[in-house]
Amino acid sequence: INDWKEERALEADPPFIAQIGFRDEADSCPVIVLGPKARALRDDLLDVEQKRGIVACMAKVSGVFCSAKYFARIIAPDKANLVRELLKKDGFPPYGIIVREDEKTEDIRLYPDKEVDLYSGYIWRCLCPDKDYRPTGNNISDCYFIWEHTNLADRDCIQYNLDSLDRKETFITKRLKDTGRADRKMVKLQEMTPERRLRGKNAAGEPPLLPAEQFLNIFTKGLDYPEDEDS
Repeated sequence: INDWKEERALEADPPFIAQIGFRDEADSCPVIVLGPKARALRDDLLDVEQKRGIVACMAKVSGVFCSAKYFARIIAPDKANLVRELLKKDGFPPYGIIVREDEKTEDIRLYPDKEVDLYSGYIWRCLCPDKDYRPTGNNISDCYFIWEHTNLADRDCIQYNLDSLDRKETFITKRLKDTGRADRKMVKLQEMTPERRLRGKNAAGEPPLLPAEQFLNIFTKGLDYPEDEDS
């Protein structure tokens, strides 16, 4: 999960997590980009999404293949704690490629004009009944996840599956309103990537209510996992 807010460019650059592979995201390797390079990659991918309506494109990555525990040791302490918590729960891949901010030879180059035939993965939304939403953060039991498996390199496939997410949200909202578990609607806590950019430049769409880091805390708070012996 990444922070896609444009205003974050004015703040300290959070790490950006991408992935590189073939055919399906299950056969991919995480790519963790640090510092200003993370901001540049995020902006480039947002441009690809807005202009072409796709999430995947050809890329060349130069970096260091290492363990996620090493990654947790070189980033800001607050984010490192989150990575360690996710590692305990198998919520973060154990290895990946790191593109470091202070190494000039490490970089990501996108080739958005080169056609990608297939790169499949999930688009998703995390929803919460309006009556249960808490700005300070919800529990995982408050959340409803809806998703579709799609071709992230095909605009028509993505549009079709975004429509399917809309239908699922409508169905869940009606069921919860009928049973008194929602007042008016479901609110969007987070999503895979800004839907309004995938839909088109002038598309409507509400941004998610929770910042990315606060959303990730939903998965770790209140859970007590023993430390790994080698952590």
